[in-house]
Amino acid sequence: MISFCTSYLGRREHLDLTRSHNFDVGMQFDCEFIYVDYAAYSNRWEVASAKNIAHNKATGDILVNVDADNYLSVEYVTGILDLFSKDMDIIVYGEQENTGGRIAIAKYNFIRLGGYDERFKDWGYEDIDFIYRAANLGLKRFTVGGISAISHGDELRNFGADNRPLMVSNRDNNVTDWREV
Repeated sequence: MISFCTSYLGRREHLDLTRSHNFDVGMQFDCEFIYVDYAAYSNRWEVASAKNIAHNKATGDILVNVDADNYLSVEYVTGILDLFSKDMDIIVYGEQENTGGRIAIAKYNFIRLGGYDERFKDWGYEDIDFIYRAANLGLKRFTVGGISAISHGDELRNFGADNRPLMVSNRDNNVTDWREV
């Protein structure tokens, strides 16, 4: 089973636009949708913590982070399932605008990495760090087409520029599980 994990604080209007579309796509597959409204935990957007809550609730063998402003497609889900049917020791991520957080990974590898590094504050670089740590673990990196997102400006973004040095340190020191640092 594949688990689509979405955490959000604000941007409810984006979720309202994408959710029914994503359900329609998901109905064609063995999947579940996990939604975490981070407002139940904090009024400050700590994206790494929010993503970990959603991913830890998931029961699928494949976990896919889907930001609230992301649309799924049959092409994308089929591509993910095809890649993971050949090799579970991979990480798949988006490279298009507003899709960098679309990351798929086997649940057991998510656990081996300790999830997203919760030392990251606010929002920014946690996805890049996660991809680097997966590479440090030896996971092969792939991208899949069929990704789209709601176009929006960065006025809602609280970008954690202070997170970049932590991401660089994790990358350069070959960190895999951030909890062991």
